[in-house]
Amino acid sequence: MKQNLFAIADLYYQPGWVGLSIVEALGYGKPIITFKRSVDVLQCVEYYYLENTKNSLIFENVTELV
Repeated sequence: MKQNLFAIADLYYQPGWVGLSIVEALGYGKPIITFKRSVDVLQCVEYYYLENTKNSLIFENVTELV
């Protein structure tokens, strides 16, 4: 089922606590959308796999995302 879901997805959105799931999404060639790591937005160490505008879009806040 997971393979089917990634196949039809255009991207992978996870606002916080990105972890091993982003590794899977990147493996399927899906860009990641998330928020910048901060005191308010906690992210796991896998966050550092992301490069804004290369394999992800990392936003400061919801207003910027919209």
